[in-house]
Amino acid sequence: MRLRIRAIQLRVKTPEGMCGADIVFQDGLVVLRAENSAGKSTVVQSVIYALGLEGMLSASQAVPLPHAMTDSIEVDDKKVLSVEESRVTVEIENGDGQIATVSRSIKGVANKNLVNVYLGSHLTSPDQGLEPTDYYVIEGGAAVSERGFHRWFAAFIGWKIPRVTRMDGSECPLYVECVFPLMIIEQKRGWSAIQARMPFHYRIRDIAKKSTEFLLALDVFETALRRQRLKEEALAIRAEWDQVAARISDVAKRINGVVQNLPEVPRHWTEEEAPTILISRNGGWVSLQDAIRADIQALTELEEREIPRVQQVAVEVETALNEAESDLAETEFATAELFNEIQSEDAQLSGIDERLISLQEDERKNVDARKLRRLGSVQQLEVDQGRCPTCHQTIADALTVEDDSEQPMTIDETLKFIRSQIETFGTIQKAAMRSVEAKKRRLGALRGHANELRANIRALRRTLVSEGSQPSVEAVERRIRLTERVNEERLTSDEVAEQFDALGDIAKRFKENQDTQDKLPKGDLSERDQQKLKRLQEIFISEVSQFGLTSVDPSTLRISEENYKPEHDGFDLEFDLSASDMVRTLWGYLHGLVELARTEQTNHLGLLILDEPKQQETKRPSFQELFHRASAAGANHQQVIIATSEEEQTLLPLLDGVSHQYIRFEGRILRPLNAPPVATSALSAG
Repeated sequence: MRLRIRAIQLRVKTPEGMCGADIVFQDGLVVLRAENSAGKSTVVQSVIYALGLEGMLSASQAVPLPHAMTDSIEVDDKKVLSVEESRVTVEIENGDGQIATVSRSIKGVANKNLVNVYLGSHLTSPDQGLEPTDYYVIEGGAAVSERGFHRWFAAFIGWKIPRVTRMDGSECPLYVECVFPLMIIEQKRGWSAIQARMPFHYRIRDIAKKSTEFLLALDVFETALRRQRLKEEALAIRAEWDQVAARISDVAKRINGVVQNLPEVPRHWTEEEAPTILISRNGGWVSLQDAIRADIQALTELEEREIPRVQQVAVEVETALNEAESDLAETEFATAELFNEIQSEDAQLSGIDERLISLQEDERKNVDARKLRRLGSVQQLEVDQGRCPTCHQTIADALTVEDDSEQPMTIDETLKFIRSQIETFGTIQKAAMRSVEAKKRRLGALRGHANELRANIRALRRTLVSEGSQPSVEAVERRIRLTERVNEERLTSDEVAEQFDALGDIAKRFKENQDTQDKLPKGDLSERDQQKLKRLQEIFISEVSQFGLTSVDPSTLRISEENYKPEHDGFDLEFDLSASDMVRTLWGYLHGLVELARTEQTNHLGLLILDEPKQQETKRPSFQELFHRASAAGANHQQVIIATSEEEQTLLPLLDGVSHQYIRFEGRILRPLNAPPVATSALSAG
């Protein structure tokens, strides 16, 4: 993976003509020198803007360019001209040698969120007749949509953008703006701390850590993402299991059945553990299969006999009528009793719910009281006023306890008691809910049996008033009812069996999910990750030693395995450093990431842009060592661009013997195009 800046073109249209600048960059170390306020930082900001990276600077995503590109420009003799239109164009090259030119309007008729992309060297070889393709930035979807510029840009540089988790639990891409602060450091706030310019406004969880993990191509990044997705998949599988279980319960309700032995979590079961459907028969519960067999046997026996005539069964029918009426009376009585029991248990369950709510509120109050007391609060809590926040009983202030009063519990003792009560009532609640549910199913079965009895009684009565030669109405209807019941039971059995098969498939997928999770690395970092961080640590120590770090002994420094930042004695290194050593640390860390990419597989683009790295009066020898270290970039097909306003008479000696490209601007970088050239470029092989 590689990104090289080949050329930059700045254009500003004024009422008196066109102003601008044209800069061509080489590989390796590039030193761009201009006076303060001459437009040096404009070059760095132009790269940021052209690539749609202004989101890395602020949540407002405002144009990060100076007024000379957006409002008014000062030309010869301090003449100020208004800016009518302006545009920045950057020519880039990737690791495969492919060249593209990106052009974006700053001010003018064209929308600034529109990016024109030429697939070729539109700046260094402008006469190729290239036609641009339009993409968009800043707008929603720029990172994922087909015509989103950052989707194209990520593909161009070879990045496969992963998805990460936001603070609210949702997912989003790891936007390129989150990673580039590790490769482009602008002057204003980029030198205040390591990863100072992270775009936290995207509300990505652990954004700095995730960005570094991605840039270093750590296995932990993919492992964490995979673990997160597997957990989400497991939750989805469990939800699917619950849906199928609820569907089985609904199917069983059609015959007033109850599901027994169905696991609450996805898992396979043995033949002995297999769940079943129970239905109420003759005051007890039998399995659906046993009920079907019994009903089929009864139906077969009925069908084998000829339907009797009324005169043949009159006495039997009258006896059966009396028995049915007696059975109905008993069933209705049992139904009424069971209904009253359910009503009573429902009321008790409501009381348990209220008790749990009250206990949870008491727990919250006591937790608050304990927390405030621990923090040293002097507000008048109920405890301070001599009352318990839970039971509100009086707490004696005297050191000696009176004989006729009980010693109240402390807050910790009260919390322990309340939580044990919550656990106890929670268990009671679950048992009560299961009991009520079973009784409601039993009530449904009794009501169904009562309906069957009423239908049978009506048939028996019609049989008794029918002519003696007519077939028994009761016998006919009994066959019909039994046939319908068998059909309904068979249909239910088939549907339940189908749903049980679906549960088997779900259990299989859940086990595969759990097995895959178990096979993931137990620790956060793989062995390869640890080796990579160890190598980064070696490079970092070597660099800061060379740059002259003195606040701490460089050999005592470590790269944290928690956040991948430099640390000293287990603390972020930033807290132990002088201002100038903080800058040296940044050089060593950021350039260390560049060097690491030479020998390790990372997602670093081999590009580092530093705007005014000589901060806090960093000593010139340190600056010189930075040049020496960065000069190796050319031999490794990398690019380090350093923009500085260092005085030329002190800068040039620092570059002596260093392989580099030197770009010097005399006066302002932006000036009329018909004026003499302002930039001179010299390439030194060292």
